[in-house]
Amino acid sequence: MRGRPSSDIMKLDDLINEISEKMQNLEDVLRGEENEDIKIGFPAGVLRTAKQIRERLIFTEDETLRRNLAYHLMLCDFYGWFLNRFRVILTAQDMIIKECLVLYGNIIAAIVKDISGRKGFKTSVKMIVEKGIVTEDMGKNLIWLWGIRNKGSHIESLNDWEYQKYYMSDYQKGIAVWNELESCLRTAKNKEMF
Repeated sequence: MRGRPSSDIMKLDDLINEISEKMQNLEDVLRGEENEDIKIGFPAGVLRTAKQIRERLIFTEDETLRRNLAYHLMLCDFYGWFLNRFRVILTAQDMIIKECLVLYGNIIAAIVKDISGRKGFKTSVKMIVEKGIVTEDMGKNLIWLWGIRNKGSHIESLNDWEYQKYYMSDYQKGIAVWNELESCLRTAKNKEMF
């Protein structure tokens, strides 16, 4: 809240506390009720539209893939909003972060495989590194995210507890990997590198 006058910060803190208290009161009232039709309005403008996202995905010619990627990126927007606006702690936060990383891993895998002609993920990453579409470091970051995606998707193959395995720094790195990949692919597409 840098740069805000202290009176604005106090008003914001009061508003946050009021909303938190009212949400808790609502939950207390509804707990045990059988009415599942009660929904709190979701704030407008938080999620990008599928159309807005599709317009950014110029690096795939496959319209079905572009549309499905847009839907999944909308879910990424939701997860990001949720993590940034709600105090979710401990294991619940870890699991939301994990789901975000798995989701970004799936999105990235679909795009990279599409560009490479549906080869395996690691082969596809190697190809886009060799073509100069992404740097070697970026390739390593893609493999890192793919590893988290694989571990996170296959719960039955986990050898230890997932407790305290996922951190906000991982989430931020996952977003940075996606943003850098998107930028590299847009540039490469404009240069007709694929």
